[in-house]
Amino acid sequence: MRVILVVLLVGGLLYGCSGGAPSTPPSEETAVPPSPPPAPAPPEPSPTATAESLTPAKPPVHVIKMVTVNEKNFFDPPELTIKVGDTVRWVNESGVHDVSAIKVPEGVTPFKSELFTAPGMTFEYTFTVPGEYEYVCTPHEVLGMVGKIIVTP
Repeated sequence: MRVILVVLLVGGLLYGCSGGAPSTPPSEETAVPPSPPPAPAPPEPSPTATAESLTPAKPPVHVIKMVTVNEKNFFDPPELTIKVGDTVRWVNESGVHDVSAIKVPEGVTPFKSELFTAPGMTFEYTFTVPGEYEYVCTPHEVLGMVGKIIVTP
């Protein structure tokens, strides 16, 4: 009786340590590797400043067209108000033109472009001093092809 009791006791211990069921290798159909934890959600946008938001915006480029239509020559627009640091791009739309400053604020060197002989040719100037700038198309000044740019601080 002691032997039976010891066998039952040892058998019970083995049964309890094995999880209560006989151990069998998992089949390929039921074996599932553990899934990785879900990826964290992307962070919400922060109202704090970033390097991108601290980069100053580029000043705008204003376009003035140089036009010849029905034997009339003009700048379009003929007058423009901009801010210090802005750039103006003159674009030859038609005809033969140039851009030549005839009145600039004190201490500013007048600008002058080459002669534009084909559509699409351009000239750019960045205004760094506030004031009034008057300019002409040299070949058509006597015909009234004049323009004005007012630069504000």
